[in-house]
Amino acid sequence: MASLSSQSWKTCVVRLDINGKPNGTGFFVGVGLILTCNHVVKDKPVSGITVYWPHRDKTLNITKVDHPNPEVDLALLIVAETIAEQPIVMMRENPSERDQLQTFGFPDNRQEGDPGTFECVGLTGGRFPLIKFRSGQVRPGFSGSLLVHEASQKVCGVIKSTLDRGSDLGGLAIPMSVIWQVFPRLKLKNIPRNPFVPTTGMIDQPHQFFDRKRELRSVFDILNSGSSVAVIGPRQMGKSSLLKAVEHHAETMLIQSRYPVYLNLQTVEDDKDFYEALCEEIGVRVCRGYKLTQALKKLEPKVLLLLDEIEKMTWNGFTEQIRSQLRGLADGGEAPLRLVVSASVPLGELFTDSHGGVSPFQNICLEQFLPGWDKTMIQRLITERLADTPISFNDEEMGQIIEETEGHPQRVMVACFQLYNAYRDQLIGF
Repeated sequence: MASLSSQSWKTCVVRLDINGKPNGTGFFVGVGLILTCNHVVKDKPVSGITVYWPHRDKTLNITKVDHPNPEVDLALLIVAETIAEQPIVMMRENPSERDQLQTFGFPDNRQEGDPGTFECVGLTGGRFPLIKFRSGQVRPGFSGSLLVHEASQKVCGVIKSTLDRGSDLGGLAIPMSVIWQVFPRLKLKNIPRNPFVPTTGMIDQPHQFFDRKRELRSVFDILNSGSSVAVIGPRQMGKSSLLKAVEHHAETMLIQSRYPVYLNLQTVEDDKDFYEALCEEIGVRVCRGYKLTQALKKLEPKVLLLLDEIEKMTWNGFTEQIRSQLRGLADGGEAPLRLVVSASVPLGELFTDSHGGVSPFQNICLEQFLPGWDKTMIQRLITERLADTPISFNDEEMGQIIEETEGHPQRVMVACFQLYNAYRDQLIGF
């Protein structure tokens, strides 16, 4: 199933032909599912209903018409064929007064298709209210077409009837709130997967990396000044994700080009394993000491080494010698290595077994402390992630998340993930 971009809802619109003659409009709301008005297909044999899909210049057959509520002018058509990469519209709650609306259908005077624009007047009363809209002409053939909320580009209703086919008085549409009452399974199809992912571990996909622009810019400012960087922060604060973001942006944000190499020391066993991993990543024969220094000096561009979980170098199997060599390789403006390391504690508290009790990275890496997310960042995360969903968190829920997580990114993601799932289950009736 293909996702639907903001300007692609027209690709979902189909013309409904009855016994070979155009009779109305419908649109895809699920894989092989077309929503329309019941009066367009009422009392018509399934064999006499065909669907013309202009986007693919293709004719489709119908196997079933589902009309569960005789009080509401809606029908769901089941398509016989399996349609690969079929787009599906996104839906939203009812529009508000003066919202701008759009449509595209197959009216009797322009059966090849015609757009329309309207303004929402509001909702009528009654058990099954209707959207009343004006400032546009609705002719026969528009029945069953989608009514699109212009600002969000999501479907908010199904056009039912005109107020005057010969003027711009507008028409009436069945709102999404009623559609979901009649066909609750359509709401499930329009609830996207939980956007608050991943809840644990490193974020290595650029589109999932949230904010941290200030910290990322600060890291590159330090690197471009000729120094190395140590990213310091509690566990699950986003250090690994920041290192991966540095890797992704190195090509565009470094003044002096360097080839980024990311190594997670949790996967490295000892000194020998480290040298093998480093040499493999930079494409030289396995070596250490002077030979490694010479090999690195010959490389163009030079290397930006991103060492995650550097505390691992305090474990058995790692020696003071490897830390000393890394310090030497990263020392100086033209150093063959530039380092970005991550640690859970300040450098002054690491490697107390080093000569003189001083961390080998302490004087060549400037520390960049990684804070938690503040209130504004958390609110923006929630707003952005929920933007393409029918779910929203209220102010009280946001406040509770902010208070209980204390801005810890991983805990924020887990709390949002759980609340989203609770809303999703409520919407689909689980």
